[in-house]
Amino acid sequence: MGDNDLASDVMRERFQAELTKLLKQFYEDLKLHERKNAVLKNRIEGFMLAGTRLALAEEDELHDTMEKAHRAVFGVSISERRLKEVKGESEQIDWQYYDKPITQRRPKN
Repeated sequence: MGDNDLASDVMRERFQAELTKLLKQFYEDLKLHERKNAVLKNRIEGFMLAGTRLALAEEDELHDTMEKAHRAVFGVSISERRLKEVKGESEQIDWQYYDKPITQRRPKN
């Protein structure tokens, strides 16, 4: 393995690490505010485009990185979360409310 190959591998690793950081930041913000941060979304898209143009990543690698970051934040894949949104399911269900018998439950406010 030559010096150029080693340098290329280091750049690929740095690219993937930075992309993962940006994606997690985006998904955490999305989870917290329930809306997309357009500035961060555009930055990530530009970063990913640059990565493909500079041969630092292939499109399938980018997709895998997105899926891993999404799963780390939401606990489900992107398609699973989208399906839940379409079905109208909330992210988390407060099961403690349902643990009490119906006669002892107070209405949720």
